[in-house]
Amino acid sequence: KKFPLEKKSAPAYYRLGENHLNLRDYRLALNQFERVTTLFPDSEYFMDSLIGVGICQVYMKKRPDADYTLNKALGMARTSEDRSILLYHLGENLYMRSGYLEAVERFVECSNTSGDFREQSERRIRQILHNFLSERQLLAVVDKYEYEFPADAALAELALLYRRNSDMLGFARIMETMDERFPGLTLPDVSAAQSEIPLATDIITIGCILPLSGKNAAVGAQALQGIQLAFSINSDMAQERGIRLVIKDSASDPEAARIAAEELGNDMSVIGVIGPFSSATAAAALETSSDYYLPFLTPAEIGSDLAIDLETAFIYQVGVSAKSQGRFFAEFAVQKLGFQRIAVIYQDDEYGNAAMNSFINMAAFLEADVTVVEKFNPDATDFGKQLKGIGGMDDSELRTLIFDFVMQEPEKTPEEINELMAMMHADSLTIPYINKYRELPLTKDNFSIALKVNYEVIFIPADYERAALIMPALAFYNIAEVQVLGTDRYASPELIRIAGKHAENIIFTGEFLPDSKRENVENFVNIFERAFGRKPDLNAARAYDTVVLLLLQIDGGADTKTSLIESLSSLDRFEGVSGVFETGDGSILVKTPYMLTVENLKIVDYALPETVGVAVE
Repeated sequence: KKFPLEKKSAPAYYRLGENHLNLRDYRLALNQFERVTTLFPDSEYFMDSLIGVGICQVYMKKRPDADYTLNKALGMARTSEDRSILLYHLGENLYMRSGYLEAVERFVECSNTSGDFREQSERRIRQILHNFLSERQLLAVVDKYEYEFPADAALAELALLYRRNSDMLGFARIMETMDERFPGLTLPDVSAAQSEIPLATDIITIGCILPLSGKNAAVGAQALQGIQLAFSINSDMAQERGIRLVIKDSASDPEAARIAAEELGNDMSVIGVIGPFSSATAAAALETSSDYYLPFLTPAEIGSDLAIDLETAFIYQVGVSAKSQGRFFAEFAVQKLGFQRIAVIYQDDEYGNAAMNSFINMAAFLEADVTVVEKFNPDATDFGKQLKGIGGMDDSELRTLIFDFVMQEPEKTPEEINELMAMMHADSLTIPYINKYRELPLTKDNFSIALKVNYEVIFIPADYERAALIMPALAFYNIAEVQVLGTDRYASPELIRIAGKHAENIIFTGEFLPDSKRENVENFVNIFERAFGRKPDLNAARAYDTVVLLLLQIDGGADTKTSLIESLSSLDRFEGVSGVFETGDGSILVKTPYMLTVENLKIVDYALPETVGVAVE
């Protein structure tokens, strides 16, 4: 900010872009990379930034722009590593818009470089050959590459195709060609169960991987009821379109979830899968998801250590993530509430760090001032250090500070004392002042004290237990008249039981509030209670929304894996009972949660004050 045109700012802009790109914040990354390419064309970081621009454009679905940028960079590339990354992403850009044969050409070029993307390109080529190319297109690949990869992979796919179709002449011809060009090449094993599955079917199957037994069985039971209710309400359409459900029990076990995913992936009638429902089972099941070109819609938080490419593995998260909430709250605080000075106190674990980083990145992008950031241990019960770190003072400390100043200026009135204190602490996080006094002269006990806080909002991503302990501590350290923002983990009655009146008026996200007055939620809760004799929870609401979302896409013509992925990757808006779904940057499904607050010791829907303008992006 201080030296925007100084040449040393070029690596700073580039590193910011690189950081945002690693976090998959493509809009923020693009902004930083473009600063380098625009302001510093002679910088040593220009080429890397130009590549960064092209990658961001690919995942933001700016297809023509991405082609132009990546090809421009390719013409300037001097190293094998640069060519590798550029060719791979040119291939991805073609792949993501269904230009499969052209994508294969780019991936083959990439696989012939010595860069880091060789293996990824080969995997993508095999996926395209297995999932997308017709007999004619596979033969074209064989003719084009003859005795080199991927002609061998295309021949293997053709042999499997002819065998499944009982075309023995075609099968024999291809096997002969394989023996001639690639001696020793054998076909991949095909299990008996898989070989019995027909190539095409009139049945459309939605698979579900639920923890119906094991430690998470209660979660699975509620989710199953949400699924059953959604299917029941839409039974006429489902019957007309030949849609069925296949339920698999993950048994709350990663290995069982992996096996279930493979079974569903091998069923040619399955066009999408709901689940798995925990991070551990999701990680196990999703490792092989790209092998089947099958969309998975999971409520589980997807960890950053998952060894797959999230953008191209067709994984859609139907629960709100810590990262998405951080980004959402930064936009909410700055654009909707108009706040510019912000404090952050975060829980130092994967969840808290993801929310904090996303929040700070978006706040910086919106040019708000994050004035102070403090962290705490997830097991902490004392937050004095953190609250002092954001400028808080307990009564004793605050009174002593003010009275010591009064003793140094005995002739000054309380009003003059306050003016001097304001000047002295203008650059501090808080300003001590005399709130009221009974008489003059001031003694140590005849005046009341207060702190003016030099920020407007505190974002505290944490679980409800820690948040409930922090709320009264804020008052103890005299941090008042500041809006507190929290995440979906606040949405528990236990927050109010522990924090009491100190929870009043905090604002936090929530996917599902059974007592909500929103019409769609009230209708869902009433129908669910009549069907099952109890109120639904978040797991039921998420599962219900996911089935309804899938059925709407199928009814609109998305009745194959390919068309369903395309439909989910370009979703305009779907308002469910647990939030609003739409497609964001990089074809990722983004869920906007509902806003909640506490009024009269009850969690209720939050309504934006009428005096605050709402910016709709």
